[in-house]
Amino acid sequence: MKKYYIHIGTEQQGPFDLNELKEKNIHKETYIWYEGLKDWTTADKVDELSDFLRTASPPPFGSNKNTPPPINLTQNSPIDLNDLNNYWYNEFKRIIDSNESYKGEWNWFAFLFSTIWFFVKGAWFWGVAYLSLGITLGKLSDSFSESLPAQIGIVIVYLILGVVAGAKGNWIYYNVKIKNLQNPKDF
Repeated sequence: MKKYYIHIGTEQQGPFDLNELKEKNIHKETYIWYEGLKDWTTADKVDELSDFLRTASPPPFGSNKNTPPPINLTQNSPIDLNDLNNYWYNEFKRIIDSNESYKGEWNWFAFLFSTIWFFVKGAWFWGVAYLSLGITLGKLSDSFSESLPAQIGIVIVYLILGVVAGAKGNWIYYNVKIKNLQNPKDF
């Protein structure tokens, strides 16, 4: 009977048979290893697990001394953080270690330079959305140039867009860089 190990953040647990694994509330991005695999893989790539994968994150678990090879976040793994500077390495590692419950810290550059920042980071969806909104708000501003309340409303919308970029910028960049997702569902 095949025995499975699971790995979340920096901890791993197992071995489990298929029935025990079903009780662990794993999701499609939970790392799985079993004898015969060269390296860790995500649960969505293991055919026999597809019927019971959850979309929610599993609860925290303890470690086990009887373990498979450790997952390596910096070499030969599905997640390669080597090309990141220290800030992004630490930020992404913190997101990974929290099993994505941590969504990133405030980002002043994303707040102050939202549209440009999104394009530079490869978040094309967000860059185009912010550029389109900026153009639309600029045209509205021209149309309502005589109305002070309308001008104040437009400035408030710009500030709200900046706050969203500052608060969620790191999470968006993590999804673009690590998961290759332009528009994360759990934004």
